[in-house]
Amino acid sequence: GVLPEKTTGTGVGISTRVAALVILNVSGEVVESLELLNFQAPQKLFTHQPINFSYSLKGAGTVHLKPQGKVLIKNIFGKTAAILEANPAGEYLYPNMTRGFTTSKWEPERGMPKIEGEGFLASLQREKAGFALGYYRANLNLEYGKKDIKTVKASFGFWVFPWRILTVSVLILAVLLLIIVKGIKVYNRWIIARSRKRL
Repeated sequence: GVLPEKTTGTGVGISTRVAALVILNVSGEVVESLELLNFQAPQKLFTHQPINFSYSLKGAGTVHLKPQGKVLIKNIFGKTAAILEANPAGEYLYPNMTRGFTTSKWEPERGMPKIEGEGFLASLQREKAGFALGYYRANLNLEYGKKDIKTVKASFGFWVFPWRILTVSVLILAVLLLIIVKGIKVYNRWIIARSRKRL
C-alpha cells in the first residue's frame, strides 16, 4: 500500500511504499528437492574464534524449502566442541534458485570481547579471548521438506593454531627453565663451598 504523502516546508512530497512477500503453494506436482553445492569456512587455518561457516544450496524442486539443522564442531577425539544453527535467519530457498546461507558463528560461550588494534598484542588478546587449539571437523546436518523429511550432510576439516599464544608460552617456559637451571648451579656451588669450609 501507499502511505499518505507528507509535505515538507519546501513543498516537496514524500511517499513511502510498503511491500510484503507472500508465498503460496499452488496445486500440481510437488517435488521437494535441493542440491548442496558447497560447505566451507573462509580458510582452513585459523588463529582463534569466532569462525564463520557458510554453504550454498540450489533449489531443484517445484516448491520453496526452508532448510533447518545443525553444524556440529568436533575435535580430533570426536568430542563435540560446539553446536551451531545451520539456518539461524530462517531463510527460504525457492525453485531454480541458488542461494548462500550463513550458519551461526563458532565463538566463545561468553561472547567475543571487542579488541581494538591490529598489532601483535591485540592479536594475542584475540587469541586468548577466542582460544581453541587443534584439528576440528565441521559437520553440516540439514533437513528439509514437508511431505517427507530429507537430509543433506557434508563435512570438512580445519585447524586452529594460536601461534602467538604458543610462542609467548614457549618463551616464558624457556626463561623459567633457564632460571631453574641457573638456580640449581648456584645452589650446587654454594653447597660445595659450604662443604669445603667445614672440611
